[in-house]
Parts: sequence; structure tokens; C-alpha cells
Amino acid sequence: MNNATEFANWLKSKEMIIHLENKFGRFSTFSIFIKLAKNEDIDYLFCMENYDDNTLTRVASFQYAGIYCKRDGLVYDAQYSICALEPDEKILGKSKEDLLSELISAAHQRVEAVIGNDRKNLIISKLTSPILIRNLEYAK
Repeated sequence: MNNATEFANWLKSKEMIIHLENKFGRFSTFSIFIKLAKNEDIDYLFCMENYDDNTLTRVASFQYAGIYCKRDGLVYDAQYSICALEPDEKILGKSKEDLLSELISAAHQRVEAVIGNDRKNLIISKLTSPILIRNLEYAK
């Protein structure tokens, strides 16, 4: 079983820790992944990489690696430690950049639907807040 398959199986399991060896020719790195539950649907993923052996070490620390959603079985915001495993594309969700882009697009569509190119539909017709006026001028 390759690392990507082992990692995907681990995500679905109740195990909290997995050790993986990544071979690059004569060299190997060892990754220790842990899952920490945020709630019943979301796990935060962290990874410690070690270039000497497959054990925890005092000189390395766990780094954020991504977010696993149990509902859809996808890993979101996957960092290098996960992407380096070359996982099956079916488990990779969207990056934070993709999610932000979708959120901005949805907000624009919602605003356009509410306003409908008719300024009378705007709740605020005149800006009076100095901060909002400055932000508007900056955006122009």
C-alpha cells in the first residue's frame, strides 16, 4: 500500500496518529501526522517531519497540515506535507484561495441580485462615516 492510500485510509479511521516514510532515491523522510477533532465533522491535521528516523523529536514541532471534513471526506487547505504524499485527487478539497474566491463571487452575485441595478434598492443612499468614505475613495 502506498503512502497516499495509507493516508486516505487513516483519515477515515479512528486512529489519531500515523507514521509514513517518504523515499526519495537513497534518502528518506519520516512524517508523523496527527488528527485533532474540532467537532464531530472537522479534524485539524498536523505534521512533524523528521529526516533522521521515525520517532518524535524535541527539535522539531508539529506544523498545520490541513483540515479534514468527515462529511464529504475531503482535505481542505492541504499544505505541502500532505501534497508531497501525492494523494488521490478525490480526497483533496479546495485551497483557502479557491474558497475565498468562491465566497467573494457569491457575495457579488448576492449583492447584484438584491440591488438589481436599481439604486433605490440600496438601504444606504449616502455615506456619512468618515472611515467608509475613506475606504470608498481608496477603492476607486
